[in-house]
Amino acid sequence: MAIEMAREAKDAGLSDPELVRIADAVVVTQQAEIDRMKAWREDWFGSAEIDPEGAAALEMTREEMGMDHEAGAIAEADDVDAAFATAMIAHHNGAISMASRALDQAEREEIRTLAEEIIEAQKAEVATMMPHADSSMHHGAG
Repeated sequence: MAIEMAREAKDAGLSDPELVRIADAVVVTQQAEIDRMKAWREDWFGSAEIDPEGAAALEMTREEMGMDHEAGAIAEADDVDAAFATAMIAHHNGAISMASRALDQAEREEIRTLAEEIIEAQKAEVATMMPHADSSMHHGAG
């Protein structure tokens, strides 16, 4: 989802250099994380196939996971930078929640280490994106 949002924003004219840097990083780092986790799944369970119902094990809603973004919403926005920052902050906060849950519950050290890396990176990116987000996001934040 984040990779799709980053590509959509860049195609729609994302312009702020910090946001462009984050969009580029999302495409590279999140694809690498996906590939790494698929390889682990193959090694550990004999299949890299992703179970579409697998996320249910986290007991989180799509909204809590930051996965309720509608395709095209960034491209159709009046302010692509603000729309991207707002949507990506929601997605990152969901990733932080999922990674925190993994950190608490995972038995494999590889998962715990990746969860720590995700939490640290996503928190830093949220801090960078916050000033660019829709002003309605700032209420109650901080």
